[in-house]
Amino acid sequence: MNKVAITKHIATAYFLLAIVVSFLHLVHAGIKGGLTWEAYLIPFMVDGIAIMGKVMRGAEFSKHARRIGFRTQIIAGLLSLAGNVYAAYNVAGMVMGAAVVALFVFAEWLTDQIDSAEAEAAREAEAASAAAKAAAVAKGQATRAANLRKAHSVVKGAEGITRRAARTTK
Repeated sequence: MNKVAITKHIATAYFLLAIVVSFLHLVHAGIKGGLTWEAYLIPFMVDGIAIMGKVMRGAEFSKHARRIGFRTQIIAGLLSLAGNVYAAYNVAGMVMGAAVVALFVFAEWLTDQIDSAEAEAAREAEAASAAAKAAAVAKGQATRAANLRKAHSVVKGAEGITRRAARTTK
C-alpha cells in the first residue's frame, strides 16, 4: 500500500472516530433535553446530513450541487457543534465537544486535500496540453487572418490592374 492510501485511511479513521464521538454526544444532548428513544435520531438528522453534504462536494456533482453540499456541511456542522457543546456537563466537556466537531471538519478537509504526485503530474500535463492546443488554435487563427489580408491585397491589386487596362484600351 502506498503512502497516499495510508494517509487517506488514517484521515478516514479520524473522521470515523469524530463521527462516533459526535453520535454519542448528540444522543446525550437529546436525552439531556428530555427525549427518550428520539435522541437516537438526532445524530442521523445532524451528522448524517453533514456527511451527505460532504458526498455532494465530490467531483462527480455539478458546481451548483457542490455549493449546496458545502452550505449543507456548514449548517449541519454548526448544529453538530451546538449539540456537542450542549451535551457537556462542564467547560472541559464543552471544549471536548467543540474539539470533536473541529476534528470532524479537519478530517473532512484533509481527506479532500490528499492527492498523489502522479495525479498532480497528470493534471499538470493535461494543463500543458490544453495550453499547447490553445496556442495552436491562436496560431491557426493568426495564419488565417494573415492569409485573408494577403488575399484581399491580391484582389485589390488585380482590380487596379484591370482598371488600368480598361483605361488604356479606351
